[in-house]
Formats: sequence, structure tokens, C-alpha cells
Amino acid sequence: MDFFTTTIEFIKDINWAISLFSAIPLAIAANLLTPKVANWLGSRSDEKTKSRISQLESELNEIHDLSTNPTKLSYLNFIALFRVLALMAMGSAADFLGFIGLPLGAVFYLSAIVQASKHVQILRRCQDFVKYESETTGTIEQLLKKTANNQSKADA
Repeated sequence: MDFFTTTIEFIKDINWAISLFSAIPLAIAANLLTPKVANWLGSRSDEKTKSRISQLESELNEIHDLSTNPTKLSYLNFIALFRVLALMAMGSAADFLGFIGLPLGAVFYLSAIVQASKHVQILRRCQDFVKYESETTGTIEQLLKKTANNQSKADA
């Protein structure tokens, strides 16, 4: 009976490790691909294109505001750090719930990683705002051209 119990525990540990190590790269890849997929989806219909353009413009204004206002950026850094630490603490606390707490802890840890990667992306955009501004304006111009092309095809 002891062999059976240790085998089950070993399988649980392996499943946990496989899930954790496969989920982290997938979460990071999803964060990196989201803007590209949103642009592609935005180019498929005029309403979504307009929505994507307004989203890009608001992000551009927000990053510009953060890059020119160090106090606001410091405040955002503090909030992001607090969120990541709180999620990590909840993940650690969930581990004490036993078998049920393991997946719950993994969700909290993954949420902390996602929050941290989003904030690092914001910091990188603020650090090299000129590059981000030119890339975003180029994307907006491409979406505007696609909208104009779609309207001219609809009018014809």
C-alpha cells in the first residue's frame, strides 16, 4: 500500500511540474501575440478596425503621459509591484490548502507573471517612446488605409 501511495504522489508532482513549466511559456507567448492578433482581427471589419485604432491611440496617449510624467510612472510601478507581490503571496497561501490549493496557487503565480510581463512591456515602451510612437503610428496608418480600401470597395 505504501508503494501505491508514493507512486500516486510522484505522479501528482510530475503533473504539477509539467503543467507549471508548460503554462508559463504559453502565458508569455499569449501576451506577446495578443497585439498582432488584435490588429489582424481589427483589419477584418470596419467596426473592429475603428475600435482597434481608438485603442491604439489611447495606449499611445497613456504611454506618452507616463513617459513625460515620472511621478505617475513611479505610482504605476508601485501599484504593479504591489499586485505582483500580492498575487505571489496568495499563491503561497494557497499551497497550504493541500491538493486543491496546488492548482489555485498555480493560477495566482501565473497571474503574477502575466501582471509583471504587462508592466515590463509598459516600461519598455516608456523607455523607448520614440520607437514605440513610430511603430504605433505606422500600425494606425495601416489600419486607416485598410478601412479606406474597405469603404471604397463597398462604395463600388
